[in-house]
Amino acid sequence: MYPWLAFLLTAIVGASVTVAPPPQAEPPLPPQLWLPLVSRSYRSGPPPLVLSALYYDTYLANEPDEAFQLYNPLEWPVTLEGWQVSDGRRITAFPAGINLAANARLWCARKAVSFTVSFGFKPACEYSGNSDPTVPDLTGSALQFANTGGRVTLLSPQAAYSDTLVYEDGDTNVPGWQGPAVYPYRSSTNFGAEEQILYRKLAQATGLPVRRMLSGPYGGDAQIAALAAEGKVDGVIFLVDPLYAHPHEPDIQGLLRVCNVYNVPVATNEVGAEYVLHGLLGRLDRLVAETDR
Repeated sequence: MYPWLAFLLTAIVGASVTVAPPPQAEPPLPPQLWLPLVSRSYRSGPPPLVLSALYYDTYLANEPDEAFQLYNPLEWPVTLEGWQVSDGRRITAFPAGINLAANARLWCARKAVSFTVSFGFKPACEYSGNSDPTVPDLTGSALQFANTGGRVTLLSPQAAYSDTLVYEDGDTNVPGWQGPAVYPYRSSTNFGAEEQILYRKLAQATGLPVRRMLSGPYGGDAQIAALAAEGKVDGVIFLVDPLYAHPHEPDIQGLLRVCNVYNVPVATNEVGAEYVLHGLLGRLDRLVAETDR
């Protein structure tokens, strides 16, 4: 090796500074897809199951057909034993024997018989008594979803946050939720909320929840940089036109600087983006292999 090259490598390594991300006060948050970045992967959290739908203001009296829907965006099935669902006051847990297939959804209802009457098919489970002996029962307290608003939280068997769904007047300042609450469609006062099903908007490519950031000139770059500084980002893909002068260039440079400080993989072109994605997928494969041992 040339002496000047060895000196240069030594200087670079000696000048590097590793800054540890701040410790998390809450359990690991659910993985999500952010635009234009790829957020938290699976290196420290549970598989990214999603609360994809909620049926809470139903047509039947006393709403025995209330239900929530889970979605598995992974390419392999997930065993639900030990997973828990909370309405903020009560918690119910999945027993052994219930699996969620790859890229599949399942409904879990308050009363299986009532849900079957409303939907025309049986749910995969029920959580308020054994109304149908052929449908598995969850254990714990019976959930109740208020018509005026609330939240649903999905917890892994290790009690780590996997997903949270906040609707109507529910408190959005809870772990695992960011942005405004979900509301039913109301085009006019003549269009009621009763019997509507709230469906989460999911990314078409990954099936994970999507949150839009602000436009770059209006602070979107700074929002992403803040997430990276908080340890909530595993990789950033920020495609830029190198031949065009951006009015928010200082913000872009600030984002890249934060990624370098916190050792977050970042790509600003298509080839780099491919390497970042392959790296994150490789990390996921290694974690799955370790989990299966």
